[in-house]
Amino acid sequence: MGFQPMMSGMAVPAMCSRAGCPCHEVGVERMKKVVALLIAGVFVGLAVSGCAERRVVSADSLMFDASTKWVMENPGHGSRRLQFRVPSNHAGVEDATVIVWNFPGMRDPGDGTTVQKNIDRWCEQFVQGDGTPSAQVATTAEYRINGLPVHTVDLSGRYVAEVEPGSGLKHDKPAFRMIGAYVVSPEGDYIVKMIGPQPVVAAHEMAFDDFVKSVRMRDATYVEPAATTPPGRRAVLTANRP
Repeated sequence: MGFQPMMSGMAVPAMCSRAGCPCHEVGVERMKKVVALLIAGVFVGLAVSGCAERRVVSADSLMFDASTKWVMENPGHGSRRLQFRVPSNHAGVEDATVIVWNFPGMRDPGDGTTVQKNIDRWCEQFVQGDGTPSAQVATTAEYRINGLPVHTVDLSGRYVAEVEPGSGLKHDKPAFRMIGAYVVSPEGDYIVKMIGPQPVVAAHEMAFDDFVKSVRMRDATYVEPAATTPPGRRAVLTANRP
């Protein structure tokens, strides 16, 4: 049996064109196997490519998978454990940022009060054009990711947070968006945020979702606690790193 031209580096066997001929049946089966191998090769290539677009980074006892498209920077001050610049790739459009914070002594007691205080504070950092309280338009969710309770907030509007805590100077950035996460960790709680122009955040939303949902303890002996839901709060979703 001869061979037809190469497809993706693989020689494809020629088939007899006579239906009912044994050669034709053998050719059909061989062709099915070739096609299956080609398809498998495509998906393996995509999977490898996807893995190559992430790198492992750590913030104290926590580990994350960060997009290689984000530019790692030196944290601005001690409470920042990780800092990335998220390129807009468009002239005249500001880059976004991804920052992981840990404030000494910040720990939710288990009833969600510290989490809620932070979420309320984040909402106050945005103003809506029609005067609606930002807390009413924010999208929130709760997860248990690799054993760690994680609370997320997604909010857009005019960004008016302080430039630096206590500085008295405030940002004034319209059409901004923040996706934030509060991670409850046994060694202290962490805040993870992506903030920037709405189109830039939208372009990197999936990468940030992967980043948050990859969070896990560095210590391989960490024992996952039993999942509990504080009274009055929604049941948590689950997401585990593959």
